[in-house]
Amino acid sequence: MAGLGISMALARQEMLGLLSALVERSRSDGTFPSASLSLAGFLDDCAGIPAFELEERYLAMLAEGRARDAAAGRTLDGPHRSDLLIRHRGKRTSRPSVARPASRRRCSSAWCSRMHGSSGI
Repeated sequence: MAGLGISMALARQEMLGLLSALVERSRSDGTFPSASLSLAGFLDDCAGIPAFELEERYLAMLAEGRARDAAAGRTLDGPHRSDLLIRHRGKRTSRPSVARPASRRRCSSAWCSRMHGSSGI
């Protein structure tokens, strides 16, 4: 499960890069408002770390949170907790729009900092 989760999160990051490139290309014609895209949550600040290392860290995090997840009846951290942030560049707003299901009430952006722990990354 951890390997698939990491694969899904990395595929999302790759897709975000492709979408961002399309947005940049379409900025020149000015027909549509320009957007800045980013991800928040799972893997949002773990760029450059090898997938096998992320998988090991995620496995450790799942093991550590097992009792908490069982009490909640669901897994509280993982790729399913990522948000797509969309910022309208022309409005200069400080807060991006969050593309996520209405049933979601919080973003789990702290998982990477917990995983980094003593490694100092």
